[in-house]
Amino acid sequence: GSFVGARDLLTSGDTLWVAGYFNDIDGVAVRNVALFDGTQWASLGAGVEGDLRTICSRGSEIFVGGSSFAGENVARWNGTDWEDIGAGVIGGALVNTLHTYNDRVLAAGTVQSGLLEWTGSTWEPFEGFTSSGTVYALEQVGDSLFVGGYFENANGLDAADSVLLWDGTQWITLGSGVEYFNGIGLVTQLEFFNGQIVASGAMSLGDERVSTLTWDGSAWVPFSEGIGGFLPQSPVALYSFEGDLYAGGSFSEASGKLASCIARTDGGEWASLGSGGTGVGAIVWDVALYDNDVIVGGGMTVAGSVTARGIARWNGLTWSALGTGLDGTAYALLSVGVSDPTLFVGGSFSAAGGLDSPSLASWRDDTGWSAIGGLDGAVRDLVEWNGGIVAVGLFTVMADPSIANVASWDGQDWAPIGP
Repeated sequence: GSFVGARDLLTSGDTLWVAGYFNDIDGVAVRNVALFDGTQWASLGAGVEGDLRTICSRGSEIFVGGSSFAGENVARWNGTDWEDIGAGVIGGALVNTLHTYNDRVLAAGTVQSGLLEWTGSTWEPFEGFTSSGTVYALEQVGDSLFVGGYFENANGLDAADSVLLWDGTQWITLGSGVEYFNGIGLVTQLEFFNGQIVASGAMSLGDERVSTLTWDGSAWVPFSEGIGGFLPQSPVALYSFEGDLYAGGSFSEASGKLASCIARTDGGEWASLGSGGTGVGAIVWDVALYDNDVIVGGGMTVAGSVTARGIARWNGLTWSALGTGLDGTAYALLSVGVSDPTLFVGGSFSAAGGLDSPSLASWRDDTGWSAIGGLDGAVRDLVEWNGGIVAVGLFTVMADPSIANVASWDGQDWAPIGP
């Protein structure tokens, strides 16, 4: 159908919800949100007007958020109808994320005050939170909630710039917040790792730009001495696997040493993956764990001293290629299975391992690359669902162009998610 874009997915058992900006899926007329019950697609009532960015659940209730729709950016599905619960959320604002905190539904973004809670009848600032900026990141640790974004003097506190902590009973400032040279910093991601909160974004300490900071109990300090040397200047994404934290993105140094676009830490200094800090030669878009090795996908052509196009493998000591790799960029990695895993790779490419396999391919250690392909366009995300995988992106299925931007692969064929 005319599936323009999927923004967020929610799964529960055999049920899959998709939220985004579209008006039909597999021939079923919908409006920006739909569910698949294991057998067929269905519209949820009359749907929701606007561009949906986020979806979450609380019990049997489904909440969606986004921008520019009649419910003023948040609506709730009660099992029968959509309910307008947007009063109090400024019209024209953007809801970046919906989050359930101890069974409480929170909306964060450019909404009024930056962070709101649904009380059951109205939206109110969560525990009195007020700011004139934007909230991008929420990270719950026990009963505590860390809030990050781009805001100044939240709650009227001089030391609440772009990050603040709710400890379950009160708001606590973390030093003077984070800054970016002469202004406030930007926190785009928060990750709790090894007993400490790590903030990723665009920040600075003194005259040095940093992308990762951690709170040591009294001050913000470079996490493992920080990441820098950006190519271009952009935040990094954080991924945690089995006690290690990996940072992927576009950077050239970590902990003061060369580290090209990928680095790892166990809580000490950042370390490059490979000798001499060579890492990979271009931006890293995704990181996954496959058969106890770290797989890195992106726009690279080398990893360490090895030719590795679009994808590379790190075994803890050395880099290796996955065959002859891709002739383009890997955006999404998904490892399926534990004892006998298969790695699915989605992106913008025409061939994998020399095999014609546009936009999607799979790798196994015993057989190498296998072609899947069949897509015209780019895959941006992959999820395991209902015994197969679901690909999301901006594409059409070549064999049936009516299947667009979201499709399932059962190991043999592409199909719409539905009959």
